[in-house]
Amino acid sequence: MSILNNFEKSKFLTVLFAGFMVIFLFMPGSEDANSQQQVIQKIEALVNDDVITAFDVGQRMGLVLLGTGRTLSSQEELLELRAQVLETLINEKLEIQEALEFDVPVPEEELFEVYGRVARSYNRTEENFEELLQNYGTSTAAILQQIEAEYAWQTLVNGRYSSYVEAKDEEIEQILADMQANAGKREYRLSEIFLISSDPTQDDRVRETAQRIREQMGDAFRFGEMARQFSQSTTSAQGGDLGWISESQMAPEIMAALKDMEILDVSQPIKTPGGYYLVALTDRRSILSPEPLDEVLAVRQIGWFFTQETTEATATDRPLQGPH
Repeated sequence: MSILNNFEKSKFLTVLFAGFMVIFLFMPGSEDANSQQQVIQKIEALVNDDVITAFDVGQRMGLVLLGTGRTLSSQEELLELRAQVLETLINEKLEIQEALEFDVPVPEEELFEVYGRVARSYNRTEENFEELLQNYGTSTAAILQQIEAEYAWQTLVNGRYSSYVEAKDEEIEQILADMQANAGKREYRLSEIFLISSDPTQDDRVRETAQRIREQMGDAFRFGEMARQFSQSTTSAQGGDLGWISESQMAPEIMAALKDMEILDVSQPIKTPGGYYLVALTDRRSILSPEPLDEVLAVRQIGWFFTQETTEATATDRPLQGPH
């Protein structure tokens, strides 16, 4: 997926919101437990036959707060984050459902391998990561669900388009010719957060959501985690990373925004035909041309050792004997 084209993924399944309640039964254990046997849990959304509950939303909100380091200081911020998380969970359900339709395998060992990497990113082992998650009101099950959705959707997209990405000799030659033709022009290392806006009546809401996400992240260092949580692009699994994009490949709306950005800047919401983008600029370079900041200099040092007996005359007359 790229910011170069409209987002391929559409909400191909109907999402029905419900306002009724479902009763969860807990295993009896004590008198206190018996008094809580029937817990009313609000259903936030039905995505075809899959249910998203208020508990699911709360668990995911905990992950967002852990990943972004954000704190909530008002009821308004809480409701805004809740709405963003619910939309993300809906999209994940759709991704998993389509992956199941195409029998996309999601090996358990792959999920736990990713889980281990996430735990290590917080300087935790897999065994004690659960404690940190619980401190934020979330759990291992919640993060595994997120990883599963990312893995399934990425696998599905790669499987669909893998036959189109095999490079042929003539394509390689064309790429090299394009590089020669664009020598000296800029390339940009970008990351993206993409929010779909296929319904004109929802355009203002999507733009406001994009703006809130930008305000919440604070700086580009949290961009990757915000992309994983909220982006509706397939690059969300990689923290929104797009790699290197040349000027000639860039959508004009994105290029216009980049002209006023410095390294590690995050754009304002950028409207495109498919939705809204937030773009982080992490690096830039010139095609087939050296960048001054990337120059590597080899330095050698020449020196002499003086003692208290060394005079100015003997020091200045000392012949050059090579590096030491």
